[in-house]
This record gives sequence, C-alpha cells and structure tokens, in this order.
Amino acid sequence: MNIISTPLFALEKVSLQLQWKHQFEFAGYYMAKEKGFYKNAGLDVNISEYHNGIDVVKSVHQNRHSFAVGYSSIILNKAGKNDIVLLNAIFQSSPHVLVSLKSSGLKSIKDFKGKNIMIDKAASNSAGMLAMLKSNGVSFDDMNIQTPSFKVDDLINKKTDITTFYYSNETYLLDKKAIAYDMWSPKDYGFDFYSDILFTSKKELQENPKLVKHFLDATIKGWKYAFAHVDESVDVIRKKYNTQNKSEGALLYEARTLKKLLYIDNKKLGEIDKNKIQRFLDIYNALGLENGKVNIKELIYKPSLHQNEKNVDYTLLLQILSIFILILLIILYYFNKEIKLKKELEKQKLMFESLFNGSRDAIAVLDMQSNFINVNPEYSYLTGLSKEKLLKTSCMSLTHPDDIESSEQAILEVKRTGYIKEFEKRCITKDKIIFVSMSMSLLSNPDIILISARDISYIKRKEKELKKLASIDPLTHLYNRRYFSNTAKHILHLAKREKKNLSLLMIDIDKFKNVNDKYGHKSGDNVLVRFSKILKKYSRKSDVSCRFGGEEFILLLPQTDVGGALVIAQKLRVAIEELKIPLEDGNILNFTISIGISQVDLRNDEDIEAVIRRADEALYDAKNSGRNRVCEYNSKEQ
Repeated sequence: MNIISTPLFALEKVSLQLQWKHQFEFAGYYMAKEKGFYKNAGLDVNISEYHNGIDVVKSVHQNRHSFAVGYSSIILNKAGKNDIVLLNAIFQSSPHVLVSLKSSGLKSIKDFKGKNIMIDKAASNSAGMLAMLKSNGVSFDDMNIQTPSFKVDDLINKKTDITTFYYSNETYLLDKKAIAYDMWSPKDYGFDFYSDILFTSKKELQENPKLVKHFLDATIKGWKYAFAHVDESVDVIRKKYNTQNKSEGALLYEARTLKKLLYIDNKKLGEIDKNKIQRFLDIYNALGLENGKVNIKELIYKPSLHQNEKNVDYTLLLQILSIFILILLIILYYFNKEIKLKKELEKQKLMFESLFNGSRDAIAVLDMQSNFINVNPEYSYLTGLSKEKLLKTSCMSLTHPDDIESSEQAILEVKRTGYIKEFEKRCITKDKIIFVSMSMSLLSNPDIILISARDISYIKRKEKELKKLASIDPLTHLYNRRYFSNTAKHILHLAKREKKNLSLLMIDIDKFKNVNDKYGHKSGDNVLVRFSKILKKYSRKSDVSCRFGGEEFILLLPQTDVGGALVIAQKLRVAIEELKIPLEDGNILNFTISIGISQVDLRNDEDIEAVIRRADEALYDAKNSGRNRVCEYNSKEQ
C-alpha cells in the first residue's frame, strides 16, 4: 500500500482537450492517469477526445478546459486575442503528411495543381504544409478542396487524388493492403516543426502555477512509461480509449512510428527550442500569415519564471476602463455625426467615380491592338509614368522582352475566351523592373480589353526567401542535406561529362555527445557553429559544404583529386585541433574532427551516394585509428 504518495486532500479537477480521437498519439496522458501519476500529484484529470467543431485554443482560453493539445499553428494565437503558453512538444517532428497513390501519376508537388485534395482546416493552415507547397509554386487555391473523410478507402477508390494523414496511422492500412503510395512530408522540404504541443492559457498559469507544474511533471512521467511499456499501453487503449476500434497491430505500428519522433538532435523529452519556434514564425512571416509580434520568451513555459507570479484581480480596472471607453465613444459619436451628415452628399457624388480612379488596383483600358486608351492614377503610380505618356504607348512596350511571347498568348486567350483570371509577367517601369499579376476581361461595344494589375514583387521576394530557408540549416547556416543531394547530382553529372576530378570529404566531430553531456546543448550548438565557420573559411567558391546530419558534415570539392582533397582536409583538421573555445565558467573547450576522403570514379559512379558510402568507410577507419585523423578510401593512409 503506497500511503506516502496518496493525496491527503481532495483531488483538484483538471480537464484536457485532445486535438484528435483517442489513439496511441495520446498514450502518455492515458498512462499518467491509469498508473496514478496524476492522482499522486493531487489531480483528477478528465481527458476529452476531439469532436467536429471544437476549437482547442478557444476551449482553453474560455476556461472550458485547463489544458489542450494542438498543432504547431496554435503559436499564432499568441499574436492574436488568445494568450497561450506552450508547455511541451512531445513529438519533435510532425507526422502530418500529404499522401497520394503511385497510380495517380503525381511525380512532384507542382503536379498537384487542379487535383482533388481532402484536407481539414488545421492541416491547411499548417506552416509546414503551406511552406512546402509555396516553395514549389503551389497553393491550396490551385486545388479542389474536399471535406476530409479520413478514410483510406476514399483515396484507394480515387474519390480524391491527395489526402492528409498522420503517417503513423493511415499508411499502416495502405501497407497492409500492399498499395503503393507517395508521402509528401514538409520535413523532406526543409520545413520541420513540432507536433502535439501541450499548452494552457496565461491566465491559468498566473492563477495556478503549481498546478501547471504538477500536471506537466506527471504528464512527462506518463509519456516515459507509455514508450517504455508499449504493449501494456496498447492494451489499456484497446480496453478504455479505443473509440476508433483500432486493431492491436495498428496501435503497435503507430507506437513504433511515433517513438522515432521523440528525441531529435539530443533534445529532452518534450523540450521546446526557441530557435525552432523563431524559424516557424519566420516561415509564417514569409508566407504573409503572421498576425503580429510574438514574445517567444513569454510563449515558452519556464517554471522559474512563473512559480512566484501573484494572482491579480483585474475586474475593477476593466470596469473603470470600460466606462471611460464608453464615454469617449459617445463623445466621438456626436462629434462625428455632424461631419458625416455634411460629407454624405459628397460621398454619393464620388461613389461611381471611385470604381475606376479610386481603385487600389492598377486599372487600364486597351484597344484590340494592346494600346492604352485610359488608365487610372494607380496604374500611373505602378509604372512611374504619367497618364499622358501611357496613352501614347502600348502595353507590350512596357513588357519585359523575355515575357512578350507569353503576354501575346495571354491577349489571344482573352480574345478567344473573354477572360483570364490571373497572369504574371515582368513590367518595365520608369526606373525598375517589377513583377505584376494581371487579370483581363474582354468588353464589347466597342471591343476593348480591361486589365487589372498588382505589384507582386514583394511576394516574389518572399518566395525567394522561402526557397532559401528550405535549403539552409538554421543553426550552422550551411546548406542542408536535401539541397546538397540535389546540387551534388548536377555537379557529378558535369564532372562526368567534362571528365573533371571530383572528391568528397565526410567529416565528423569526435565525441560530440560527450560535449553535450559535459558542457550542455548550448555549448554543443556553439561547437557546431564555430566548426561551420571554419569549414566555410577553408571552402572555395566552387565547393559545396553542408550539414549532413547531427555532427556530420560534407565538403564536395569540384576539380580536385584525392591528393588535393587530402591537403584541404589536413588544413581543416589542424585548424580545428588548434581551436580554443572559451566557456562561461572560464574553462577552455577543445575538440577534434575525423575525416574520410573519397574521389569520384568518373567511369563507374552513377550517383553521389556511392561516393558518400566510400568516404563514410574511410571516416570509420579514421575513427578506429584513434580519431583526429584523415583517411583516404583506398589506401586508408593518415
């Protein structure tokens, strides 16, 4: 009998709202309740599964639930009216993906245009999903949105072309039926965010800081127990929480898949990294979806910052403020009433003129030969040319030479069909070249073409920034693995065609885990950053350096044989060996690297993966030879 851990007072009732139906995705909460972790913390927890129409953020903000689990997009609520605090993120990477059948013929994301897609609102607002599509020139507006059924059979029976799944769930049924499919994951395109974020309201944290801490601590115990005792957890779910009637095999598959998402980059269970949150916000900003400034320090829960917060009653203050605002509104109402009456006649007179001259869009009228007949002030502002000058020229004379052919085709299409919804081209203005988005309509009696144009140069710049974000590792600012794989293919093809030497260095920081364990992850990150700067220093403009994964890096050396690669590798090794990093406690941190070298066999190597494997074998020999070594693939000489 465990008398010590039994609460002496009545349990405090707490409620948790899940973001989906009961399944292994929430096993940690079930086990924290069933094994008594919540009870020992003085809590009586009620767990509610998701039902259609539930807004998990509002349910917490309006005090219907104490805590909730949500997608990464809940972060944007911090900038809006719903002030929330993130407690932890059990899954460091999101299993949320788009799935299509191999038989659909979709070879790339660009093929999604015009296709049917089943997707819910939360997934369509996901930063990862939006960024993955946008970086490939696609948006959800380009597809036919269908109400999701979350049934695999609708995909199999081709009621839809693409659907959104958790690859820990529905793909199990596709695998079981031996149906070939493609997964389109934001992670593979450089947009990797958290999933299943546990959060509460700022009000709850201010009023009950100890309750929040006790709930969070018990929840972490529940998750550790759930993944340490998977079979028992599956049995509990099937007996008490199996509202979806999942089989034992499906739940075990889900558990094995989700376990891989717990610990990434040596993070603690549920740890939230402010740098990853900032990257999330940068993506939303690039997409133009961020609702306002977000204080990341306030957004992420830190027990030390909230333990001593005092309860504050704002009721009286709000009442006084409401009365003041009401009086101010009454004064403004009567003050503006007289002014509005005087302006009403003038507004009526200008209403019709505003359709053309007052439009925020640049509007112009063309004859059938594309000459300007009339333009509004916004069109003059867009081009930097006066109305008089525009009426003496044609639309084509302001078109970039490379876009004239496509523009002429667009004019022909308008004459044939009467309308073009959207058409993009570059426009030559008075002092620069801009990107514009145009819609065109054909009007009769007389035959004229009405065009509406908007400057989308800012959007194009943001798309370019987004593509850059997708190719750069956020910590080291080196290229990431995906960018390297794509670029290396082209460099290898060029080397084989021109019969030029090409070599590759596979680099690993020696005993990097010891650095994290001894000095902490902050010092570990500093080691990665300092090494990356030195790697850039010793790289030529033609070289390609990347963070291949964790503490592994690659340097691709065009027009370099194994001898030249050895010289560069030794210089890099010595520079790292001599590097001294001062720590906050006054100590000095030193580290070394091991390097494996492989030269491309221009006759036999068909892909860069073969070269990487050989360099990795040489790296293995360098490690086994005592580390702080450089080894070639064939001779393995230091």
